[in-house]
Amino acid sequence: MHILFDQRLTNPTEAALASALLEVCAAVNGKRQVGILTILETATKFLTKPIMAQPEGHHDKRGTQSEEDTTRIVVAWWTAAGSRKLVRIRGWREPWREYQADYSNPLRVAMRDHDGRPPVWHLDPERITLAGTGETTQCVAVCGCGAVGSPETLAWAGGMCGACHDKIEKSGPKSVTHDSGLLTTPDFVPDGVAFTNDAKQVIGVGPTEYHVWNRINGDILKSGKCSGPRAAGLRPAVSPDGRFAFLGSNSTGLLAIDLAHASKELAANVVDPEFVIQSAHWTGRPGELLIGTLLTTATTPVGDERALALVTLPDFSIVKSAMPGTSTRLHTIAADAKHPQAVFSDGGNIVVCEIDRKGKLGEQQKFRLGTGQHDRSGNWTSGPDIVRFSADGERVLFVFRNEMELWNPRKPKALVQATFPMRISDCQFSPDGERLYVVSEDGTLFVCHPGLLTHVRVRLRWHVGAVAGLTVSNDGKTLATAGAEGVKLWPIDRLLEVL
Repeated sequence: MHILFDQRLTNPTEAALASALLEVCAAVNGKRQVGILTILETATKFLTKPIMAQPEGHHDKRGTQSEEDTTRIVVAWWTAAGSRKLVRIRGWREPWREYQADYSNPLRVAMRDHDGRPPVWHLDPERITLAGTGETTQCVAVCGCGAVGSPETLAWAGGMCGACHDKIEKSGPKSVTHDSGLLTTPDFVPDGVAFTNDAKQVIGVGPTEYHVWNRINGDILKSGKCSGPRAAGLRPAVSPDGRFAFLGSNSTGLLAIDLAHASKELAANVVDPEFVIQSAHWTGRPGELLIGTLLTTATTPVGDERALALVTLPDFSIVKSAMPGTSTRLHTIAADAKHPQAVFSDGGNIVVCEIDRKGKLGEQQKFRLGTGQHDRSGNWTSGPDIVRFSADGERVLFVFRNEMELWNPRKPKALVQATFPMRISDCQFSPDGERLYVVSEDGTLFVCHPGLLTHVRVRLRWHVGAVAGLTVSNDGKTLATAGAEGVKLWPIDRLLEVL
């Protein structure tokens, strides 16, 4: 989403509102003849009068149908302490979407969710989240200075707490330095996100491009092209030593960047032309990736021929190896400099193997997920969708749709089997192992007990619609999520303290 117009007004006159509405139309329509929104000067009173009369609310206007894109304008207003009416007018262009009569259509569901959010959320969606504890839901504001609380208690104004806003009014905009809340660029929709090990940079990866941001000021440090779309296992990840970041693939094969050398791009063919990269994970040894590949020739059914390659950066030395079985899939690795462990699946059959420096696999454990209809989590015939190790490697979580199983990788029996209330799109343990972050397919973030799985401590909603990926910084203080708006950053420790 690329904002073309963004204006804030405090206690505006009707004339000032009307002028801003005409300006936003001119800015987002540009010179286009279709996909536009026209607000006549004589018609602005139908929009300005409710804003002047009502303490809070929002308008959402879309332009006419277009094969390319159409106008979108959102006006939100909210009355803060001291009877200050805060108004924000934003405008951008987005693809035209046909909303089917079917109320279960994901686009329509997301639109209902967007329209039903409180006015203060529409005022500052970069900094406001909806937090649910038990049966209650409340708006929580997060200032870039670290202050967290309800918009009322923070004397919220101008997208920040009252203290920061007052300082800016007194000493100017340079008097306050805030961490970024939203990282985005025009037409970029990330589906994966990663922090560098020092949490100073954020890497967002989408189907066709990637960006590296300075987390503090939001500046783009590096951008490049990916080949996309990528396999589900190709998540961006930074090596344990912090030097390299794996991004996925491009036209030449494996794509990574060298963070120690101004994010220099590294790319090379590491698999045979008839194979594609399905998953890649750092082993914990310097610069070493274990890559799972899949044969895609017309004569070979998908899933029948898979292979492994141990690749070491930056010189791309390659050691080829064999999977534990012809239909086996590599899911994840518990990175360790001496004894990295990889998890493979063949349907519901799991194999945990140690990887030596020559790519040879040493089987450590075998077990089966979901042993049939009478098992609590069902029969996982197609294997897990998501597999995540805890930071200490002592637990591994398997997810299939909304079914969850927690295992100790060295034991033959599940620790916990559970059914989550919603289908899961991504999850991750906190670095200290005290929390499990789970994102459902509607974009809700659940903060769960890592040993009980379905014991939800709090629900958070800051994106509208699906969240494609999440990650947490190595210090456990900041959570990043990738969705249609871009990458959103939240001080999760501070949020949970307040909630």
